[in-house]
Amino acid sequence: MKVSQKKWLVGIFLSLIWLPFIFLTDLYPFLRFGMFAEPVSQQATKEIFVLYVEKGSRLEKYDTYFWGIDESVFNYLARKYYYQKRLDFLGKNLCNAHQKLYPQSPQRWFLYREIFQNNHLQKELVATYETQP
Repeated sequence: MKVSQKKWLVGIFLSLIWLPFIFLTDLYPFLRFGMFAEPVSQQATKEIFVLYVEKGSRLEKYDTYFWGIDESVFNYLARKYYYQKRLDFLGKNLCNAHQKLYPQSPQRWFLYREIFQNNHLQKELVATYETQP
């Protein structure tokens, strides 16, 4: 093979390697709107778990910072145990932690699952916990 043919083959080989990366930014985004593409839709759904405490005859949102748990960490734990169907385990640990930190204050908590979808709030009571003095 001649030197010019080797250069030509190397050039073709290198261009074939880089070709998908060029199409990735130029051609592939348009394939999303092709014949078999799904319609583009945005479903803004937010799910949080909120703990309420019973104060007299009304419910108040309980601040989990009293236990040293950040709100996002509590939300993660509640979501994890909710989908694992182990909310009783979460409740037992929360009640034990509360009794160790505040032994003289019996509490009754309600865990709600709040779903925000399309500017609509849906509340669902998923668990009730109680501590004894």
